[in-house]
Amino acid sequence: MPRPFTKLKALDLEALADQVAIAVAK
Repeated sequence: MPRPFTKLKALDLEALADQVAIAVAK
């Protein structure tokens, strides 16, 4: 049962992963 806050949390984790990838790439 997907819930809005779960989806938002997943998006936050995805954004965080992108930030980490960018930081590592530097």
